Order: sequence, then structure tokens, then C-alpha cells
Amino acid sequence: CIRDRLKDGSFTLDGDMSWDGGYQSVDMSFYLSAKHVDGDYAQNPFDNLNVDMRLSSGQGWMLAEPTQLTIDSLNVGVPLSDVRLQIDKYEYGVQQQPAVKVTDFYASALEGSVYSDELDIDLNKQTNNFSIYLSSLSLEKLIELNQTADLIATGIINGELPMRLNEGVLEIDSGWMKANEEGGVIQYGRVKEVLQGNKDLALVAELLEDFQYSEMSAMVNLNPDGALRLETKLHGRSPGAKFDAPVNMNFNIDLNLWKFLESARLLTRIGQDITEQVTAPSTK
Repeated sequence: CIRDRLKDGSFTLDGDMSWDGGYQSVDMSFYLSAKHVDGDYAQNPFDNLNVDMRLSSGQGWMLAEPTQLTIDSLNVGVPLSDVRLQIDKYEYGVQQQPAVKVTDFYASALEGSVYSDELDIDLNKQTNNFSIYLSSLSLEKLIELNQTADLIATGIINGELPMRLNEGVLEIDSGWMKANEEGGVIQYGRVKEVLQGNKDLALVAELLEDFQYSEMSAMVNLNPDGALRLETKLHGRSPGAKFDAPVNMNFNIDLNLWKFLESARLLTRIGQDITEQVTAPSTK
């Protein structure tokens, strides 16, 4: 029930209907205004959603004119803020799936931003292609999402994620991420413990205790089952290591994206619940 997913805000609905007496000749239009709406959609909490839209009917529903939508904050596992976009098209025909076209999508994320010039998605098609761009994301904030103990990583990340929505399932094919030329630092305090007993990786363990990279890049691929692979390349040096010379390292990072985002959302909700309980006024 949509009511159970909404916590606060206001809705205004106004409509007109006309009929000339003919068969299937009823025309309707509705004006919907949502102001300061807080809620939860598909387990993704959002705050202060605002939108005004006019819908008209024929053989279904369609957006009568482009409209702006804004959201103060949205948590999809990665916390987003200052979300804004323009809806240029929305069509939902009789016995058809929705089709929507969004332009000028922007959101602040991880001290940087994600954006796309155009998202044109028609669920009546088997495949829809679009790209999301990453700008000046904080690697440190990204690592914090995973709550990995004793791992510190710094740097600023840019990239492009070409996405394919194939029969409702999201995939990423040959996306890329790259650190800017200032580089950064990777410090993993537990690396020797994790790699203990593996003599072949002893040098890697020593390097990753304090690795100062000048170049970092990753190829990004996401399978339909949620398996995400980052084919990562690093170039840099570790001043405190016995082998103090420039080093190239290539390795893969594999994880399930959906489980990762679900875990990140859960950790955020636990933190919010604790904060609300601590700051709530006593009723005694």
C-alpha cells in the first residue's frame, strides 16, 4: 500500500473529464502536486520530494508537459542528496508498460556527483541503454560504505557506467573509473593478517600497508545476477617497504552489488534509528 510507504508531506489532485457521447471518447486530465513528501520506495528512503505534473488520457496516460522533480535526499545504498531531474515524457498505455524520458539528472554523492544528460527507458522494449557519469567522488567515502575494518583509501574518482536494462535486469558493460592525477593512499592495516602464510604475496602485503599510488583505474562490469567485477590497476610505491621502487599492481575486486547496497542501506537505517532514539524528547 502506497500509504504505508509515505511518512509526511502533502498531495493535491485536481482533474477534468469530458465526453462527447461516443464510444471510448472520454478525455481526462489530472494535475498532481506533491510537496515536501518523505517516504520509502522499494526500500529506498527519501526526504522532501517535490513535483508538479499534469497527466492527460487517451489510450492511456501521458505527461502533458515537461516537469521538474527534486528530492533532498535518497538512499539507494549510496546516499544521494540534492537530487534533481526533468521528466520530459511519461506514457503508460492500455496493456502496456511505462515509458519515461528523463533529462538533466543530477545528484550529489560521496562529496562529488553523479549525472546523466538523458535516461530514455521504455519497458516495452527488451533492451534500454543509457550511461551514468561519476564526477569527483571521494574514494574514502566509498570505502566507508563497506565498513571494511582497518582499510583507508583516499583519492578522487571520475568515470562512466554504460548501463543496459535488459528485460528489467540491470547490467554494466565495460564501464570505467579512474583516479585523478593527484593520486592517493591505500593503507590496509590487516593485510599481513589476511595474507599470512602466503609467501608469494608477502611483498604485496608489505606494499599495501602504506601504498601511495599515482595512477589508479578500474574496468567495471555488472552481470544480471548482481556479480560486480572491478578489474583494477595501480601504479605507485610504498616508501616504508623494503622494495622502495615504483610498482604496478593488477587485481580484481568481486562482490554482489545488490547485497552490498542492501547492507549499506541497513547500516544507514540502524544509524538513523539510533540517532532518532537518542535525540527524541522523553515522554516521561
